[in-house]
Amino acid sequence: MKADILQEKLASAFALTNRVASTKTTLPVLANTKIETEEGRLRLSSTNLEVSLECWVGGNVEGDGATTVPTALFQNYVQNIAPQKVTLDLDGNNLRVVGASSKAEFVTMSANDFPSFPSVSDTVLLTLSPVKLQSLLKKILFAAATNEGRPVLTGVLCRGTQDGLILVATDGFRLAELTVDWTVLDANPPSEPFEMIIPAKMLREIGQFSAGVSGEEGMWDMRLTEDKNQVVFTTSELRVYARLLDAAYPPYENIIPSDFTVTATFDRDALLRAVRTTAIFAHSQSHTVTLTMDADANAIILSAESNELGRQETTIPATIDGDTLTTAFNANYVLDSLSGLDSLEAQIHMRTADDPALVTPVSVSDNERNRQIIMPIRLDRSNS
Repeated sequence: MKADILQEKLASAFALTNRVASTKTTLPVLANTKIETEEGRLRLSSTNLEVSLECWVGGNVEGDGATTVPTALFQNYVQNIAPQKVTLDLDGNNLRVVGASSKAEFVTMSANDFPSFPSVSDTVLLTLSPVKLQSLLKKILFAAATNEGRPVLTGVLCRGTQDGLILVATDGFRLAELTVDWTVLDANPPSEPFEMIIPAKMLREIGQFSAGVSGEEGMWDMRLTEDKNQVVFTTSELRVYARLLDAAYPPYENIIPSDFTVTATFDRDALLRAVRTTAIFAHSQSHTVTLTMDADANAIILSAESNELGRQETTIPATIDGDTLTTAFNANYVLDSLSGLDSLEAQIHMRTADDPALVTPVSVSDNERNRQIIMPIRLDRSNS
């Protein structure tokens, strides 16, 4: 196997495989990237057994062959050599990398030791542009759990019907649900309904891969593997696999409130700024901010205090429909929720101070519904 490739293309490809390759593993080959020839290009593969990745690099390729090289070491080398054309030449157990002003030789491991990837179905479940995909992920991923206490909550429920796409994420303290018509996504309904739980970790990687990508070559196809155990996202030069979570998603619909005693309508950016300012004075562990929807003043009043830092209060104009209500939230949850909305105005709906809050955008579109739930922090009213 021999190939002439531009340094910048090789460095970019290894930057991708390095995001997935294992750094702590009892299988040394998982720290490597597999390099093999395929139809005049090089195919690079890496995996941590949960998420796997393949990407293709064009160049002048001669002969067939395959090997694996240490991912982090190889990436560190190719990204630091001068921009130039480099030659990869596999000779036995060594891979030589030769440029105009530099040369290196890497000890390899056999490609036969590298795990094989499953076959991918020809059926495309969904096709999205990078912009559309990033927009969806922004509105949902923040609510997924990051700890493994309940593994199913580290995933995103993805349900496709003839009516639209439904995405749900929750960590038990907040929840985000997004329902989008296919027309909004510039996509066609699936030939058959589907439902799966996709690891949020994988979707975050997909969001990173989509940054700065545009055009037809950046379009993402979503498929399943033939055994239906993994979901696969594919572009013209990249393929990412992730093992689906094998569990039943909690019946989240039961916790979404439907009747309220107060609704506050406000400028989204104004409340974002107010929460950021107030959170500076919040307790460092609970991040608690008190929020009052004042019906008499038609305002939202945010406050926080701590013995070490002092006290802060911010008031923003709002339209309050209902009774005055005072509650408290984790400031980070409110910031995440508001940042996941793309409308100028938003609403908070509540029944009592201790019931879940429903946060929604103020939008005239019937083709997209974004509902977010935040559990309040119970206030001590013993002295009130």
